[in-house]
Amino acid sequence: MDFGLMPPEVTSGLIYAGPGPGPMLAAGAGWNALAAELESTAAGYASQIDALTAQAWLGPSASAMAGAAAPYVDWLHTSAAAAAQTAAQAYTAAAAYEQAFAMTVPPPVIAANRAQLAVLVATNFFGQNTPAIAATEAQYMQMWAQDATAMYTYTTASATATQLQPFTDPPQTANPTSQTTQTQALVHTALQTTTNTTLNTTGSTYTVTGNQTLPSTITAIGTGDQYTSVVVDQGATLTINHTLTIGSGGTLTNNGTLTVTGGGTLNVSGGALTNTSTGTLTVGNTATGTTIVNGGYGALNITSGTLTNSGTLTVGNTATSGGTIISSSGDLSVSGGTLSNSGTLTVGNTATSGGSITGGSGALNITGGTVTNSGTLTVGNTATNGGTIAGQSSGTVTVSTGGTLTDSGTLTVSNGGALDDYATVSVSNGGTLTDNGTVYVSNGGTLTDSGTVSIQTGGALDAYGTTTVDPGGTLTDSGGVYLSTGGTLTDNGTFTINTGGTLSFNGGTVTVGHSGVLNDYGSVSLGPGVLNDSGTLTIHTGGTLDNYGTVSVSNGGTLTDSGTVYVSSGDTLTGHLTDSGTVSVSNGGTLLDGGTVSVGNGGVLNAYGTATVDPGGTLIFGPGPLETVGPEGLTINSANSGGAVVGSLSVDHLGIVTTPLAPNIPAVPTTPPGFFSFWDAPGLAGTSGIQPQLNAPLLAEWANNLTGAEFAAGLE
Repeated sequence: MDFGLMPPEVTSGLIYAGPGPGPMLAAGAGWNALAAELESTAAGYASQIDALTAQAWLGPSASAMAGAAAPYVDWLHTSAAAAAQTAAQAYTAAAAYEQAFAMTVPPPVIAANRAQLAVLVATNFFGQNTPAIAATEAQYMQMWAQDATAMYTYTTASATATQLQPFTDPPQTANPTSQTTQTQALVHTALQTTTNTTLNTTGSTYTVTGNQTLPSTITAIGTGDQYTSVVVDQGATLTINHTLTIGSGGTLTNNGTLTVTGGGTLNVSGGALTNTSTGTLTVGNTATGTTIVNGGYGALNITSGTLTNSGTLTVGNTATSGGTIISSSGDLSVSGGTLSNSGTLTVGNTATSGGSITGGSGALNITGGTVTNSGTLTVGNTATNGGTIAGQSSGTVTVSTGGTLTDSGTLTVSNGGALDDYATVSVSNGGTLTDNGTVYVSNGGTLTDSGTVSIQTGGALDAYGTTTVDPGGTLTDSGGVYLSTGGTLTDNGTFTINTGGTLSFNGGTVTVGHSGVLNDYGSVSLGPGVLNDSGTLTIHTGGTLDNYGTVSVSNGGTLTDSGTVYVSSGDTLTGHLTDSGTVSVSNGGTLLDGGTVSVGNGGVLNAYGTATVDPGGTLIFGPGPLETVGPEGLTINSANSGGAVVGSLSVDHLGIVTTPLAPNIPAVPTTPPGFFSFWDAPGLAGTSGIQPQLNAPLLAEWANNLTGAEFAAGLE
């Protein structure tokens, strides 16, 4: 710090506001007392050794003891001298402070100088105070210089006084393994007793080197930052028949075989259990823990017991459970290994899998926690999700044959991930399945949706098995739903295909039930496939239905078109159709109306193939046009009780209109030939044949463009 740049008000204010030399004087006294205590200890220690070796203790052991103690006595003398030196430096620093304080200008003096200057400047009307102002400023500069000099001197002196001599640790005078050896004997004795024991081996390590059984209850506890370590060596076995407790700060490291069997209990209460690469941990009864790590190539086997985790359970290699794993408030991490469960695995907090969790014949219960899966999660029996299963990157959830996954929480398939269903997957009411990757329903697999299933952009639902949307359930498709041969999708709820979403058939079947709704804002392509509609199927503006298979609208079902419907060659569309968009029947395609076909305002029905109204059917067109182009035309096989009202019927030079219809329909031929309009027609009813009222001058023109014997009787 450059005190020459600091005004004297600041410098004097700082040193006068400080604590003074008192703390440094107290520190010096303390260091002197410590130096005296160290000297006294050294003298007493040396005197005692001298007395023992000179009088009561002779021989090699006495000499070894004296030799071991001599470095410690020397250290005491050296430390005493260093403490005395530190005390002297503290006194020196205090003296430097007192000298600097005496040299510093008192703050009231500086304040008086500044006040005097202010008065002189304020009354200097005619310059009469100029000499006094200069003298006052000169005095102030002297104060500035005096304070700076005092502080520079104090800084130098105090820096020298505070350069302390470092202290060294006392030399080792005893065998460092002696405490561990003593602990080994103590624990070994405890292991041989059948009475309950508290093993307080603070700060030491007990190593199991052979095959030992714990027939009694032992608590290995730690104190403060010191703790007890129990190590099972490679090749050794520790069998727990009663209770072994590892307290806070304690550790249990298994390099060999650690077995909890019979009525045994392993309780890791605040401590840590580590099962290393060579270790095998077998739980046949009860084990609880806050930190259980199964690392490297170690094995964790739960044969029929219960492992309760309230801290962290990490599986780094292989863990097999035929019993119960409860991780209700702890964290379960499968960091690259495999957890095989044929018992019960309960997750109530968090579980992270970068390896493999295999259900086998066991049960997986997620009661409210989160399973984050970037590896493989396999369900072989039952899995209940009331929390969250979150897939990451290439994470895969597989429901194998015989397995059941019930989702009443949140199940997410990430981009690049998969849900492979070979058995049963159910999304309950309130549950959600969000697919950013691939959901695969195999042949024989079932997916039942009573909640919310969302296929996101880039996601896919591949259905080779049975997919059902229950009443109240929703299926939203912004990606792709693909039905292959044998695959069925039954919609009794709401199925919405968003803009950009697709529903594609390759031999599969979609059935819209009586309570079902299918909203198409995207693309539906049947090629080949079957779409059965007993509910409501709506093609919204911008949506398309490309029929390369069979679309059947049953009695009570509706198909409403505000987009585009294509009926391709060789394919069939039957049922109730309301058209406000465009319906095109390609050459070779068939539109069979056993219900009602209504061409509304702005709608177009283009028949390049065969358009047939079957018995009980109704054809209503207008004000939109009905056009038949080609040799197939329009066939009405029964009385048209609904009527053909205001609109138009276009027939080109190959067009044929067949089947008897009502007589005396007012018709006015127009140009070009082949087009006529029904003006306020009362409807088409009856079976006596078409009898358009054409006058003689136009007869030849119409005769050249309309063919079919059924017209002859009505031509005038």
